[in-house]
Amino acid sequence: KQWYQRRVRASQASSYVQQEMNLISERLNRCAETCQDDIYGFTSTQSAEQKARMEQCTNACAEKCTAVIPEMMQRIASNLKPLLPPTSEFTQGTILAAPEAPLPMSGMGGVPGMPPGLGGLPPPSAGSANLPNLGS
Repeated sequence: KQWYQRRVRASQASSYVQQEMNLISERLNRCAETCQDDIYGFTSTQSAEQKARMEQCTNACAEKCTAVIPEMMQRIASNLKPLLPPTSEFTQGTILAAPEAPLPMSGMGGVPGMPPGLGGLPPPSAGSANLPNLGS
């Protein structure tokens, strides 16, 4: 029975994290679509100027989405905490503690305004709201 409960909790946690990632992805896609509508409109040709403006606009979209990642990580941490045993590294705050050395981000050179890896996020607060169906 314990094995089954752990598997259900792991599945719930995975689904929740995927849901959060989908929200960021959808936000980025909507922003990029707005850029495309604003810059290209109904034209069938793309000038060099339009391409440059499109790149600037989509880069701004990426920066906006990157800026909400720390908030998303804290929300994930708050909502996953009830699914984990009280003695886990996550619930003790050690997984969210700053790492001794920065974690490399392949090909990106780091994300501006965000600490490397998961480091720098405080442990979730006790009064955090939980999503439905995530409790034990």
